[in-house]
Amino acid sequence: MTEKELLNSNFLELPLNRDDNDFPKYVEEYLSNYIERLKKVDGRFSKEINNRLPLITELANGLIESIEKYYIGKTAESYTLFKKAVDTIKPYLDIQLFNINSKDFQQEIYFKARTFQGKQLSKKDMFIRPFEHREIIPTYRYSIPGLPCLYLSSHISTAWCELDYPDINTLQISKFEIDKSFKRLYFTWNINNYRIILKTKVPNDAIDRQFLRYLTYFPLHALCSLKIKNPNSIFKPEYIFPQFLMQWIGEENIDMIEYMSTQVDYSKFNTENSFIQYKNIAIPAKKSKVNGICEILKSKIKVTEPISWQNLMSTYPTLNIPKKENNHHHDIQNMLNSVLQIELIKGKSIMYDDSIFGILENYLKNEMIADYVIE
Repeated sequence: MTEKELLNSNFLELPLNRDDNDFPKYVEEYLSNYIERLKKVDGRFSKEINNRLPLITELANGLIESIEKYYIGKTAESYTLFKKAVDTIKPYLDIQLFNINSKDFQQEIYFKARTFQGKQLSKKDMFIRPFEHREIIPTYRYSIPGLPCLYLSSHISTAWCELDYPDINTLQISKFEIDKSFKRLYFTWNINNYRIILKTKVPNDAIDRQFLRYLTYFPLHALCSLKIKNPNSIFKPEYIFPQFLMQWIGEENIDMIEYMSTQVDYSKFNTENSFIQYKNIAIPAKKSKVNGICEILKSKIKVTEPISWQNLMSTYPTLNIPKKENNHHHDIQNMLNSVLQIELIKGKSIMYDDSIFGILENYLKNEMIADYVIE
């Protein structure tokens, strides 16, 4: 197998869909298959892959042993095995501060949507859940049961998908600005990124190193990017490894995980001309108290009052929205949005900026001022 065949293999495409096997059996077979595929790579990557195979195999075996222990009720031992496995490939994980690529950026922009009909929600309603709600907080992919966690999306369309495609008229949406000092585990790269890069660039050492780095931690990324097989089940095994990873980043003093959505139908989004990722971030509370919201997040994250499509249409019935000069900090994001397309009606792609989502995003970015939540 050449590196090109490996790169174009459907086997590496995320998110994954589970088969009908018992979950531990699925994990074992998928990771064993991955190792066997790497062993067959013949080409310019073969030497480097062979050098990393012991490390990748150790990671895969650790994850397999971890899930086996979990399924017999030894959860503490299961996490210990998981932690040991992830620690072995920590140098290959992409852990970075926000705005690593630009000194000009002060914040990164994300969005949160809630479905709510009736009264207008407040900034506080859109923020992280208060500690007095611990016992009613549902379990999510990247969450520790009972610990409030703030979930945000890079695009309103992603937030809509994460809410399982509700009536757009029921959405209330806020813009969030994340302090540049936050440290994140950047967990959104996938094989399609490399396919897009290689369409426009000749392979070079930097691209090769990133690809090999990705192959090294791919077993962890894959098992954290599984679609839910049975959405109505109380126990969702697809959440085990992501929740372990959330515990691991807390021990490593990493503030958040930025991850690719498993809910988005990527066929509806044309990203051939851009590197935009439909991604989410999960930011757990940092300090506990009896009531109220996390003081650290409250002092580091700004949020706007929420708006809705109905708000916007009531204010500007013809959508003749006053245009402000773009903020320099957001020029790159605005440029990327300008080439992004979305297909909400089959066979009818439109520019993202012309869709409801794009109009709402641009209004939030250019017209709405984010500020800290005051309790």
